[in-house]
Amino acid sequence: MEKKVASLLKRRVMMIEKQDEIARQRKEVGNTSLESSPDAASFEEEPDIFVTHVATSRLPEPDSEDKRNHYELRAGRKTYHQCGAIIVKLKKGPSRLLTGGDYLTAASSLIKDAQDDLLQYCSAYFACYSDAMTVIAFATGGLIWRWANIKRSNTPRWDFVLNCANETSPKNKRLAQQWRTLFSRSFQLGTTSSDKELTSINRQHIYTLLDHTPDIPAYEAEEGGDKDEDEDKGEDKDKDEDEDEDEDEDEDEDEDEDKDEDEDRGNWTDEDQ
Repeated sequence: MEKKVASLLKRRVMMIEKQDEIARQRKEVGNTSLESSPDAASFEEEPDIFVTHVATSRLPEPDSEDKRNHYELRAGRKTYHQCGAIIVKLKKGPSRLLTGGDYLTAASSLIKDAQDDLLQYCSAYFACYSDAMTVIAFATGGLIWRWANIKRSNTPRWDFVLNCANETSPKNKRLAQQWRTLFSRSFQLGTTSSDKELTSINRQHIYTLLDHTPDIPAYEAEEGGDKDEDEDKGEDKDKDEDEDEDEDEDEDEDEDEDKDEDEDRGNWTDEDQ
């Protein structure tokens, strides 16, 4: 009997401890998810947001049914340039039970984690896009965010086998240590300073991408990328030539009419005299 009571008490204690652990985990995830407790050591292999700059050219009109399917699936366009513009890592906000300095401290810790994740993303990005030189990175912790204009020269190589910054050279080790210093101060969404900063980023780094769009490659034009535009220009040229010819004919007709009128005036003058 005593053993049975002791066993029941032990099970009861284990249940209470388990409930306390679940309550603690829920508090740590900010009361934003009551059904799951994510592993803090896990790493997502893809960023939360990746914005690309894409330039396309027209595909030539299909001359067969086989080409028609290819044409329609691509909406009549062909990509000849693609580069990354923005990489974003979003971290869940701190617990809503925190206020003031405690909230900002927790948000700052989350942002640092996001910055460390961005190191891997940016390293992979520059490895995939050999011609890319810069990319805009955002690290967020709830409503608090920071950003950086990441350059290839400031990005350490990441060892994806050992899952750490490649420290084979002193320079790469130094870049890894200085990574967080590349980011701006913290901003809070919805504030005047945040709106001004986002506007400045758009004007200085995002909108300017349109000014640096490469020209359509020669082979694209040969395949018909700009064929329609060239035809339009040719039609406009022919139209202008036709209009010039019509104007010349009208001028000749006007001269003939003026000549006839002069002759009539001359005849009238002779008769009058």
